[in-house]
Amino acid sequence: MTPGMWTVSITFALVGLVALALNAFPSYRDSRVATLGKSVGLAVPAELTAVLAARLTRRSLITWLGSLLGLAVVVAAVLVGLVTPSGDVSNASDIWLIAGGIVTGLAAGAIVNALTLTSVVPSGERFARSGAVEVSDYLAPIDLIGSRVAVAIGAAALAVWIVLATTGAIAAEPLVTVGVVVIALSGVSLVAFELATRRIRDRGQPVASPAELAWDDALRAMSMRSIASAPMCLGIWGALAICIDLATVATTDAAFATAVAAGVVVFVAIFIAATVSIATKPQQHYLRRLWPEIASTPKAA
Repeated sequence: MTPGMWTVSITFALVGLVALALNAFPSYRDSRVATLGKSVGLAVPAELTAVLAARLTRRSLITWLGSLLGLAVVVAAVLVGLVTPSGDVSNASDIWLIAGGIVTGLAAGAIVNALTLTSVVPSGERFARSGAVEVSDYLAPIDLIGSRVAVAIGAAALAVWIVLATTGAIAAEPLVTVGVVVIALSGVSLVAFELATRRIRDRGQPVASPAELAWDDALRAMSMRSIASAPMCLGIWGALAICIDLATVATTDAAFATAVAAGVVVFVAIFIAATVSIATKPQQHYLRRLWPEIASTPKAA
């Protein structure tokens, strides 16, 4: 463990413990519901505040615990020698390995929370939509397609690594580097994403009002976006880690230029994705697809 890895690990662990403790305060739980309402474009009916606060608290506890567990697994793997860090304090790929464990744990927590949630069947009149929904109704293209593209970018970077290693264009390196581990995690997380989002989509929605249905859609979309963050981040981080490793061990000018060019492409992809995300508000994509009357007239929320 490098000093940088220890610093990031300890800092995140402390932040996680504080976040878990804050959930014990009712005022904090209620403020989170109000903040989420602004983010997803929905008003918070008084009769739903307690229910939404409970669901958000449950989600927060499980996802934070998942993140801390992911962090612990990575730290343990490094300490016992399953993964060997570079030992260079300035090497960002080591820090990304820690971040990869955190993001993977968060996504795993989001999956567990979404798939173990028990819906309460309301008594009396129930409300339901007439048509079927798809995962694409909950996830904007930047999340749905972006997660797949990110993993593909990571796989492409790994392919370049293998080609250069087999041709002798880079110095001898361990077969399993930080970048290889992170890219492998991105592939596993993409499979989990594809399976979990469909399970969430297929879960029943027993509700007693349109407001409850809209909020259930919002929470589903939020869960799916949390799960999508793992393959998206891991694919990009893995590709960048590979590019950094290639640049440091290149034995020819052509190999070094290839590493730099690949890094530039990845950075451009990150910039484009961030710009699109800010401009399109993907957290409200479900609203535009499933509740267009609310999306077009915000006051109707």
